[in-house]
Amino acid sequence: MKAIISLIFILLINLSYAQYNEWTWLHGTNASGSCVFGTVTVPAAGNTPGGRYAPNSWSDSIGNLWLFGGAVFDETPNTMWKYDPSIDQWAWMSGDHTKGDNIPSVFGTQGVPSAATDPGGGLTYGMAEWNSKDGFFWMFGGIGGVSYTSNNLWKYDPGTLQWTWMKGDGTTGAGVYGVQGVPDPANLPPGRCETDATWVDAAGNLWIFGGYNDGSAIFNDLWKYDISTNEWTWMNGNNYSGGAGVFGTYQTYGAANTPPASGENYTSWVDSSGKFWLFGGGANYNYLWKYDPDPLSPTYNQWAWMNGSQARYPTPVFGAQCVEDINNQPTSQLELRARWTDDCGNLYMFGGADNNSVNNYDCYNTIWRYNTSTNMWAFLRGDNIPKSLGNFGTQGVSSPSNLPSGIWASVAWRTKDGIWVYGGENNVSTKDNMWFYKPDKPNVAYTPSVTSGFGPLTVNFTDNSTPNCTAIKKWFWDFGDGTTSASQNPSHIYNSTGTFQAKLIVTNCLAMKDSSTQTITVFSGLPIELLDFTATKNDASVELDWNTASETNNDYFTIDRSHDKNIFEKLLDVKGAGTSSVRHSYKAIDEKPLSGMSYYRLKQTDIDGKYTYSQIVPVNFESESFDFKIVPNPASGNNITMQLSGLQDKNPVLVVITDVLGRIYYSKVVMNDLNGSTQIVLQSSEPLAEGVYIITASENNRLISKRLVISK
Repeated sequence: MKAIISLIFILLINLSYAQYNEWTWLHGTNASGSCVFGTVTVPAAGNTPGGRYAPNSWSDSIGNLWLFGGAVFDETPNTMWKYDPSIDQWAWMSGDHTKGDNIPSVFGTQGVPSAATDPGGGLTYGMAEWNSKDGFFWMFGGIGGVSYTSNNLWKYDPGTLQWTWMKGDGTTGAGVYGVQGVPDPANLPPGRCETDATWVDAAGNLWIFGGYNDGSAIFNDLWKYDISTNEWTWMNGNNYSGGAGVFGTYQTYGAANTPPASGENYTSWVDSSGKFWLFGGGANYNYLWKYDPDPLSPTYNQWAWMNGSQARYPTPVFGAQCVEDINNQPTSQLELRARWTDDCGNLYMFGGADNNSVNNYDCYNTIWRYNTSTNMWAFLRGDNIPKSLGNFGTQGVSSPSNLPSGIWASVAWRTKDGIWVYGGENNVSTKDNMWFYKPDKPNVAYTPSVTSGFGPLTVNFTDNSTPNCTAIKKWFWDFGDGTTSASQNPSHIYNSTGTFQAKLIVTNCLAMKDSSTQTITVFSGLPIELLDFTATKNDASVELDWNTASETNNDYFTIDRSHDKNIFEKLLDVKGAGTSSVRHSYKAIDEKPLSGMSYYRLKQTDIDGKYTYSQIVPVNFESESFDFKIVPNPASGNNITMQLSGLQDKNPVLVVITDVLGRIYYSKVVMNDLNGSTQIVLQSSEPLAEGVYIITASENNRLISKRLVISK
């Protein structure tokens, strides 16, 4: 058990550290391997489907890779296999583990899944395949050690491991074309093999083009199968064998256009706009065709010849590695099932063979990419010569020198980690190798317009990343302050102060990523580094002190004062130091502070008029007790002076003179001054008679009464 865990752990490490743009030989032998079934549905390190030629392949929703049938040492078994990339192990999932062509088909009831239903052996070679949008595996046709070519359509459920016979005549493979463009329950494509030119359209319909019929007929017909109605429709091409191609105008759709009849059509793709693409085939051409399946399009049901030669046996032009060129072209490739697309809609293919040599195929180990936007090929990886024996290297270890051998009829899967290739045949043997190719990644780089400054800080980010061999598709910016952007060259405003990690992640068309992080520092919006600001009571005044460590474009300071922290009044201005990196100390005096609690703040204004405020600091400036004096007292008449002190702020004071019976002789509201005191002369409308009077002063809920004596 420990040994198995260690093996899995080593594989995961090797995969995670596989180098970009390098191959890794992961599983199988470097020769032709035999099947090792193990226990059904149980993965094991020693299990292997053996060397397989032109099997069917699918992937499930959780990233497992599936394989069915194919030729194994000239026999065609009916076994289904599952490969788990995370542990590098195969599991035999269903089918008879006895090799051979003598395993009969079990059709069961059409349209009804069953554990007993089985396509059988002998019909599992050269079949068409689809991964439907609902997660089922489909296959059609095929030929093996029997006397007819099948037109049966099968569906496999990877959850229940059960087959369903969906359509077909069961035994004869006879076709019914019906009316072109019109679906009908009776329609059936003629039985065929040696084609995997298949597509799934946006509506989930299954499409198939061309192929052979038991070696005696060759087709260029195009069919559509509607899963929801279980009906076939003959859509395009001829309803007879050997139909000639109509190329029409180069790179232009045409109603009469059609590829030539061809078998061994294995190379097909769906691009990002939903168009179908078809490359090469058994007639030894390297032409590339595009088909429009969109019923709302003006070019619906039309082919366009997009690239390649109309002549057979074209000479390949490799050009510079990873460089697109209008002159680049692969050779004619047949039995090329190892193909995939990227997230930008570009088309890829690996391996394949031409038969320029008599009875001896020239097979390749090259990766080609076709850019559907520029209509140009680029040679990406491999030997630019046929029949390469490759270089296996050390199993589980990637290397720049590793390469599979030249091979055809292998299969490929694309996952989030990279490309997986299995099986096929070269000029020596049928292979059981599982290879992993990790595509190249971009090299990320970017330049911020500034890396530090005062907030709010605007930073313009410029992407300088290099794509290397694969174009960049996505940019993701994390500015470090909780906001992101998907623009290539965004502009961002940092409104908060602090240090932020701005991260750029670039992702290429094959989902390979690279990232880079830089630090952005945002200082306070005040272009000064304020160390402190204090307000201190000092006898009859308030002393205000502040210190700065540095200043940038600082024009002046303003001291503001308030009695309630809401309404402030300007007290005075102090000139700033402009721009300085040394410490500066400032002082200001409030000579006439407000009585009671008061509040001060520092306003800083820079040269361009922008300003900001410091924190608010309080001062409790208690005034002297509220009181007054009467001079003279006793007094001889109306010339009486009253001196008030301890007044609060600018509150009004009510002064009233009454006699002992409460009769009012004088009443007046007076205002105090800023220093909390005032002096008034009391003059009644009539001279006060001799006697005793009461003088009362009241201010802000404070009241003082004193006796006044008038003597003549």
